[in-house]
Amino acid sequence: MDILTLNANVDNWIHVQPYNMGICFVIDPSDAFVVQQALKYKELILKSILLTHHHYDHTAGILELKKRFSCVVYSPDPKRIPNTDYPVYDNQSIEFGDWRIRV
Repeated sequence: MDILTLNANVDNWIHVQPYNMGICFVIDPSDAFVVQQALKYKELILKSILLTHHHYDHTAGILELKKRFSCVVYSPDPKRIPNTDYPVYDNQSIEFGDWRIRV
């Protein structure tokens, strides 16, 4: 399945990447409701959230999604991004099924 690009908060984008038969990760979930609607429609299970930076228009949906799906959060700035489970650093690789992402 291809990556889903969701519009949120008028001028923001949230990316949902399915992998491993119905499991997915989400990048910069600024709106939990938009993400939940897409996951329900596509029948996906959220396992991880990836954040690019600390701005609220990229992080606003974290807490609600984490509570609902018990997913983990990867972020480059655990001091400014609450609920970070795994800090990530430049050139670090993270694997999600067959996907490998380099920070």
